[in-house]
Amino acid sequence: MGWPEKLRAMIKSQARFAARAKKRAQEYDSEEMAMVDEECAAVSQLTSSISHNDMPQRTATLQSLHIDGPIIAPLCPTSMRHKTKWALPGFQIFRSCGGGRHSCVYSACCRATGVNVALKVYHWYELSAINVEQVQREVALQGCLKHPNAVPLYAAFADGQNVVLAMEYAAGGDVYKKLHRHGRYAERDAVAQVILPVLDFFQYMHAKGFIHRDLKPENLLLTEKGVLKVADFGLSIDAKSERPVTRLGTLDYMSPEVLACPDKSLLDKHTQVAEAERVAYSWNADIWGVGVLAHEILTGHAPFEAKNREQTSARISKNQRDPLPSCFSDQARSFVEACMHPCAAARQPASELLRHPWITANRPRVDPRSADERTSSENALKKSAPRPTLLYVPAPLPPPAIAPGELDATNVAASIIPSGQTNQQHVRFASKARLERAKTHADLNVAAAHQVQQANSRALAKEILRRRTAVSNNHSVRSSQSVKSSHHGNKTGPSNLAKVLAQYLAH
Repeated sequence: MGWPEKLRAMIKSQARFAARAKKRAQEYDSEEMAMVDEECAAVSQLTSSISHNDMPQRTATLQSLHIDGPIIAPLCPTSMRHKTKWALPGFQIFRSCGGGRHSCVYSACCRATGVNVALKVYHWYELSAINVEQVQREVALQGCLKHPNAVPLYAAFADGQNVVLAMEYAAGGDVYKKLHRHGRYAERDAVAQVILPVLDFFQYMHAKGFIHRDLKPENLLLTEKGVLKVADFGLSIDAKSERPVTRLGTLDYMSPEVLACPDKSLLDKHTQVAEAERVAYSWNADIWGVGVLAHEILTGHAPFEAKNREQTSARISKNQRDPLPSCFSDQARSFVEACMHPCAAARQPASELLRHPWITANRPRVDPRSADERTSSENALKKSAPRPTLLYVPAPLPPPAIAPGELDATNVAASIIPSGQTNQQHVRFASKARLERAKTHADLNVAAAHQVQQANSRALAKEILRRRTAVSNNHSVRSSQSVKSSHHGNKTGPSNLAKVLAQYLAH
């Protein structure tokens, strides 16, 4: 693909992102208004035939949450457990990070501890009985998740007319925004940064019997270091204790079996009697979402994207998805097809998809040892490794024995080299291999002896010259006769000696 084609593809991808964002915003508004109208109509119909005592009481349902005091999750930081004032005034709120239909999410900081958190705030007066049930599930499920690719819940507490969930703050945004800013992912990056963490988390979550039911790029958060965190467990369910038989989630990511279920918001107590007759779906719905996610981050658009919800639903029901372009590998197409098989029973679980050729071929190369083994090995290496040479000066080795007539290298070095240079030279010697120490001491002895001989000779010559000059000056005040006789009697007088010393110093 040449540069013009790549540029056109990029522009087309950006246009699709803008259109999709606009469509989702419109769907959000229209869906919200439709649900409000339908709920109001249902209430008006029920009030005409049912007594007031039979109506579901919102206040009583809210009390079933049992959030009178704070609920501290196991992964709450230790510093926040005892020092935090579990109320909104105990947090400094910075900005809004978005939200859902019934909640708003804010980035905040705990005033007592300085820990950055995300606060998900639900307004009690906006919650129906179904919404309260979902909040209760969210607190119960997210609070017991302990996985590196899940957003941990710290605590849940009530504040006035609000139910607040405090959780880890992901400062890197979400995958949808990153996809919108930087374009589609390359295959290797898609696997390493998104698909592999999601599959690893789903393997853990499905083993517990939980189903997420709302996988999409907007619910995949990124930390400051780029670690992916699955978020928003408001629609999650424990399949061990409940039967998932209603249509929930984002339409673009709904599997055919979920799309075939009735919308829970449109059900009332009279139609729920047939719940046992409906077919329940399972973790297969999440695996379908993984295939849709892989398609979207590779191409920039969802595989069943259409102009409106009706057309999107029809395409999902008939399995009329857009195929991956030919520029992608056969392994990528095989992975998407394995995830998005029309028959839910034919889809592979996350544990098997982690061994798919597309995943193994693009998996980042890591140490095959376990995390505990790597940590213990790294700690052992840190303890055994020598400290840096500049910060660690070992004790000097004793000098070799000095034979009669030889010079002591230690004393020689101290006498002819300044202290600062001696330390630097010693540091350089200490950094060499221990096998070279003997040779180093021998070389130092020879060099130091030669230098001290030269230094002593020059110092001696200078001292003799100074003394002889002083003597010569004293003799000059005497009589010329005595000076001449002295010169004739000593041929090596001060003048001749000064000439000899001057010639020596010149060399």
